[in-house]
Amino acid sequence: MTAIRLTFDVVGGKATFRSAKRLVVRVPPQQKIANLGQGAGVWLELRDAKGAPIYCRVIDSETLRADTELRTGASDRPLTRSRSESISAVFNAVIPDDPRGKSFHILERRAGSREEEPKELVRLAIEDI
Repeated sequence: MTAIRLTFDVVGGKATFRSAKRLVVRVPPQQKIANLGQGAGVWLELRDAKGAPIYCRVIDSETLRADTELRTGASDRPLTRSRSESISAVFNAVIPDDPRGKSFHILERRAGSREEEPKELVRLAIEDI
């Protein structure tokens, strides 16, 4: 099966598109669309021309984190998280090379969020990659 590998630079929790490459590899299995977006998490979607998801996959939220775990020295709360804009990484997403696919999205819903719609972290038109 033909796939597209999308590569992103992640700095301070923000993903910036770097490159795309078509490959002949096995695409990770899709996860049920109905189960995504109802709770907290981060996921990617390949959408058709009408904006309907045709491929979805949950991704590790640690990939896009802009914070780090630190020791506090306190016995009652030995660890804390601190935001750091200097944390950087490279992230790859493998999606099907499906002719129906028109856009790629990374979406996030944080635990306890009151927003009905997830936050869009990345949006790419497939024709632009």
